[in-house]
Amino acid sequence: DMPDSHFRVTWELVEGALTGEPDPKFTELAMGERALTARDAAFLQFACRSEGIADSPSVLHIQIGVENWAFPKRFRADPKILENAHATVAHSFSLAMAKELGCENDGGLAARPSLDPA
Repeated sequence: DMPDSHFRVTWELVEGALTGEPDPKFTELAMGERALTARDAAFLQFACRSEGIADSPSVLHIQIGVENWAFPKRFRADPKILENAHATVAHSFSLAMAKELGCENDGGLAARPSLDPA
């Protein structure tokens, strides 16, 4: 039942660690510099220090975004399932990117996502 599903993963370089209060729809998780998840999106920011990246500042701050506009009906009733799914995808992409860039300590990301609220 996913013929019209739209799922997007993006990344961007951001300046510094995120601060301030997140939108109330988000749950904050203890991953990277900051991780936020909701029924329709998740964002995970991590810091990357890597000698393999030429002409970069000493630390890059990278944010991975996961957005979903149409999820299978059977999951829509339980927001926790959707929050965990989006957070897991954001973590997987973040960890893969940290490894590919050669970030020290994998950008501070654990091998598995932390889905408990921070």
